[in-house]
Amino acid sequence: MIELRNVSKAYGSHTVFRGVNAVFPDGGAFLLTGPSGCGKTTLLRLILGLEEPGGGSVSWSGSISREPGRPCRAGVVFQEDRLLEDATAAENIRFAVPEVPADRVRRELLKLLPEDALEDPVSSFSGGMRRRTAVVRACLSERPLLVLDEPFTGLDRESMKNTADYIRKASEGRTVILASHGTEFLGWLRRLRVAEDGLSGAL
Repeated sequence: MIELRNVSKAYGSHTVFRGVNAVFPDGGAFLLTGPSGCGKTTLLRLILGLEEPGGGSVSWSGSISREPGRPCRAGVVFQEDRLLEDATAAENIRFAVPEVPADRVRRELLKLLPEDALEDPVSSFSGGMRRRTAVVRACLSERPLLVLDEPFTGLDRESMKNTADYIRKASEGRTVILASHGTEFLGWLRRLRVAEDGLSGAL
């Protein structure tokens, strides 16, 4: 479980949000929505322990834990793809999660990428292909928490549908917190709207 108690965050004189109270139970699946600049990415970074709140507290318990001074262990899609440019999609994934067998990595990639792309370095990929590679990498981590920040960037409608379905199946039994401008194909997630004065929606 992840619990936020009266959390606030500001950068200098700019307040991102204040008074955020929320509980994300083990196995829950959530969608963070809101306009650009509302604080979705900042909230995800607080949940991951990559940043500290300006006020209030964030705690982790149950299957989701964080060692003092270290980020929470999670499968993550950041806003940036964070791929090794000269490596293939499979090599990128094996670098991050070496415990996953190579044949399984290939099977998972083929669910979202064309077979003829698997031998190419990701530097030759389109933005959408890079994004799908990052999604597979996060999902294959098999950690109890999956955090995805705008995982559909650069995807057309059909690719978004396929990727959303892939995430849904790969995340069964895990806690999922996904931030996205778009909400199509994400009806299986419980929607929360991020605003300066907190979160709105049913937790």
